[in-house]
Amino acid sequence: MELETQRLEESRDLLEDGPKPIPAPASCHKVKKWTLGVVSGAAFLVLCRYAGSLNLFSTSSAASVAMLSEENEEIVGKCAGSIPVEGAATPIQVVSAVWNVPGDEAEPVRALGSAISVPLTSRAYFGTTCSTAEYNPKEYFAQNLLGKQLMFTIDLSSAGCGCNAAFYLTSMAYVEKETDCKDYYCDAMSVCGVRCPEIDIMEANKHAFRSTLHDGISNQELPTGGFGGGGKGWMGPRDWSSEQYGPGARCIDTNNPFQVAARFPVDMYGKLAGMEVVLLQLSAQRNCELLVDISEYKDPKTGDDMLHLLGKTLEAGMTPIVSYWKSRTMTWLDGHGPDEVGSGLCEKSEDEEPECSDILGRQEVEFSFFSITDLVA
Repeated sequence: MELETQRLEESRDLLEDGPKPIPAPASCHKVKKWTLGVVSGAAFLVLCRYAGSLNLFSTSSAASVAMLSEENEEIVGKCAGSIPVEGAATPIQVVSAVWNVPGDEAEPVRALGSAISVPLTSRAYFGTTCSTAEYNPKEYFAQNLLGKQLMFTIDLSSAGCGCNAAFYLTSMAYVEKETDCKDYYCDAMSVCGVRCPEIDIMEANKHAFRSTLHDGISNQELPTGGFGGGGKGWMGPRDWSSEQYGPGARCIDTNNPFQVAARFPVDMYGKLAGMEVVLLQLSAQRNCELLVDISEYKDPKTGDDMLHLLGKTLEAGMTPIVSYWKSRTMTWLDGHGPDEVGSGLCEKSEDEEPECSDILGRQEVEFSFFSITDLVA
């Protein structure tokens, strides 16, 4: 309960300062351009619809309007390009979010060959198509992953204390109404105003890693695993130690890229049997791997089998999402518990001044080499 209170506070922290100032038209992702016929001088009007305001800029103090015509709408930076995903039912288009949270403009991501470069305060979705017009949930990729393994490589070298690089799945392809972020995004914490089921394959930085299942109904007593998180009187999962995972660790050295494989096995009836997340570092040729194994998920009040319910959601198809963000209250992910000072996890003071850049000053993480394969029975 302590942990989920921290997570809810984390969501509020993202919005604590309220909406940010309206961006200048040059930085607006979505614009409608209008052409004004004038008697003397020239004028033009830029409508930043997502910013919720009109900004008028004129090259003349006096203009007499004779004509008004609308050109095509465009969302600049929405379509980042395509990436190869082995085993995907369709080619994957990378769709950038406009808003990190409502009122906080997101940085556009970049598709670079087989990789997605994700700058700080950005988020992107796997799509089957991408147009620069309005967001449409029908654009989003939503393949059935039951009985499958989804694998990728992650470079966390820039993600220090207070930073969170995430790879997760939600049901946003089935959201019917535009959310507060204008792109139909939904998640378990209702960051953009709509709550839905969420499977966190990875929320991580160089010091901590966590996998969690969310049914989209309750955020209490969620099944989770990994390493990290803690505070006064409580600790998060401790499936591993900092000797196994972290900068310079003997198994997963987070100063270098490593592989994450999420597996969704089924039982003899074809129902979801759990989620396994395996970490390995192929480049280091180490004979070790780390495992998160979640095989039970029951409603804390009713005892209902939420794993079965989440399996139906997974079977219908969930959309992969990548994001990178920071917070002053990230101890729920990377903090240490009582008597764990010097454990390799983060101090509260370190989270209050997040370090989210690499030695070259680049504030971004990179996801690459995606694949979807069948699990061997």
